[in-house]
Amino acid sequence: MSVDERARAGLFLAMQYPVEVPGVTVANFLRTAKTAIDGQAPKVRQWVGEVNQAMKNLRMDPAFSQRDVNAGFSGGEKKRFEILQMELLRPRFAVLDETDSGLDVDALRIVSEGVNRLHDETDAGFLLITTTRASCATSSPTTSTSSSTGAWPRPAAPTWPTAWRKRATTATWPDRPHPCRGRRRRAAHRRRRRPRH
Repeated sequence: MSVDERARAGLFLAMQYPVEVPGVTVANFLRTAKTAIDGQAPKVRQWVGEVNQAMKNLRMDPAFSQRDVNAGFSGGEKKRFEILQMELLRPRFAVLDETDSGLDVDALRIVSEGVNRLHDETDAGFLLITTTRASCATSSPTTSTSSSTGAWPRPAAPTWPTAWRKRATTATWPDRPHPCRGRRRRAAHRRRRRPRH
């Protein structure tokens, strides 16, 4: 399938580093994308209302719609714009690749609220790819899986991000030791054995 066919079938991809599209405004881009996916242009008055409501939900300034796509956007603005697209285009399945990358705590909370809101309002599926625990703690996964050394060991219960956060481990399962723990102990032991001058 071509990219546009995938989009019309309901697949949405939020990229880690969205590209800039100078000369194309956010408003133009969104309406063109909606028209391409639905096969007909949305009614202007209804569409403007939907866009304004979605922007309000994401705490975005209405003037944002007149800016060029991703041109000069901060990391938080780029991620909010992707969630805005997702809210308006209503995909059947969304792949969110490192959506938390470069976000501060407030922006991460707003983006996660947008994902959770869409999940609650539709029957869309989501695949959230992340290397941090922060987005897992603010999202509400139904199933979660961890990749360790390039393998997918097994699925975990939805509560695992909280358990990980409490135990302060990374990229491992809660019932497995941290891969660096032994090395850290040996390094600390070597430092203690060094003679002082």
